[in-house]
Amino acid sequence: MVREQKEQFHKKWLAAIIAATLCFGLGLSILISPFSALGASDPLAEYKAEQAKLEQEMKNQQAELAKATKNLKEVQSQLKAIDIKISTKESELRSLKQQQGVVQTHLDATNQELAVAEADLQERLEAFSGRLRESYVEGQVTMIDVFFASTSMEDFITRSYYMEKLVEYDLNMMNEIKTTIAVVEEKKATILAQQATLDEMRTIQEGIMVSLNDDYAEQQVIVQGAKNDKYEEAKALAALEKASKDIEKQIAKAQAELNWTGQGTGKYMWPVTGCTSISSEYGYRTHPVTGKKNSFHTGIDIRASSGTPIHAVDSGIVVLSQWYGAYGNCVVVDHGNNLTSLYGHMVSRGVSVGDEVSKGDVIGKVGTTGWSTGNHLHIEFRLNGKHTNPWNYLAKP
Repeated sequence: MVREQKEQFHKKWLAAIIAATLCFGLGLSILISPFSALGASDPLAEYKAEQAKLEQEMKNQQAELAKATKNLKEVQSQLKAIDIKISTKESELRSLKQQQGVVQTHLDATNQELAVAEADLQERLEAFSGRLRESYVEGQVTMIDVFFASTSMEDFITRSYYMEKLVEYDLNMMNEIKTTIAVVEEKKATILAQQATLDEMRTIQEGIMVSLNDDYAEQQVIVQGAKNDKYEEAKALAALEKASKDIEKQIAKAQAELNWTGQGTGKYMWPVTGCTSISSEYGYRTHPVTGKKNSFHTGIDIRASSGTPIHAVDSGIVVLSQWYGAYGNCVVVDHGNNLTSLYGHMVSRGVSVGDEVSKGDVIGKVGTTGWSTGNHLHIEFRLNGKHTNPWNYLAKP
């Protein structure tokens, strides 16, 4: 009896232990499960977070590019202004030098004329001095002296005539001396005026030269600034261009993360209703933003007004929806069969990564974001990750 009671007691105790163990295990699993669920990774969420980070980096690069481009334009404007100032002053300097040449030529001629006039005056003064000496030596002769010295009336008339001529000669000589003196004084005054004009021109010239030297120094500073800004712009352009070229890798990564197994209809509609004008074809061109020649355009550009709805060309899943380098606001749709369509420069996007879209769904609106010179839709197709001619899939309506 006692033995049976002990066996029953052991059985109950064992059952209690098993029950407790089971309960503890169940409770522990219940407690652990929520934390395991919280710690579980969500590939799509991680991918979206990664894309958001990449998008912000590209926006920062775009901001750096905009800043560098703005600075470069400002510097180029300053350089143009200083070039105009320098050109104007150099023109003034050339004109001033020409005027100086003319004045100097006149001054040289006046100096020669003065030398001739002074020599003439000296000659006349010497001649007049000789006459004065003769008159002093011979004494003053009057008409009475002439009358008494004459032997006849005829001789008197002759002597009177010569005496009048001598007086007239002396008077003419004096007048010529006065005239020559006036000419000499006039030439001297002209020379002083011309010399003053030359001195004034030299002062103006010196001022222009000082100002020009300042302008040249400023020009060099501006040119160096332009070089620096050009470098910064080129660096920002290179970063964005590299990011844009990496879109192939981003699309492949998104496709791997989403692992979508569906496929589109294989028939593609025109993406912007009522807009058929093509502003840039698929193939080589001169880049409208960078100016780079023989740049390959990986899609076609369709002119359309800002805000025009953009339709998915076929059904599929959105593998990229973000700001992406030169593409600006960009959406990529995977249509299956290794084919994707890309829509760039949107003013706004209407879908997110992981959204499934049907053919004709509005996925965004036309804009001019990224590397764009006007409102349009850039659309391209990629087969096995490589861009291909959109006209292989699209036809104008």
